[in-house]
Amino acid sequence: MMQVGTATEKMTITTLDKFAEKNKLERVDFIKADIEGAERDLLRDATHVLRTFAPKLAICTYHLPDDPQVLERIIKEANPQYSVVHTRHKLFASVVKDIT
Repeated sequence: MMQVGTATEKMTITTLDKFAEKNKLERVDFIKADIEGAERDLLRDATHVLRTFAPKLAICTYHLPDDPQVLERIIKEANPQYSVVHTRHKLFASVVKDIT
């Protein structure tokens, strides 16, 4: 349950892995996230998506002081093939796929 001001709303949340499985997604191409410090939770619960689909990633890294290191570690634990580039407040990651 979430309270905003004086209103209360019920909402259902899920993980990216559960969403992909439930909806039988055949591909996930891109994930962009700026979710106020919850980026690590998103990535921890997307290990199957990262391993199976290897989507390109654009993730904000400025909410928690150790975000750049922690987020990169989570991504590479899920799929060591990712290459990660850090900019001032963002992390970009992709897996180069062999087209031969």
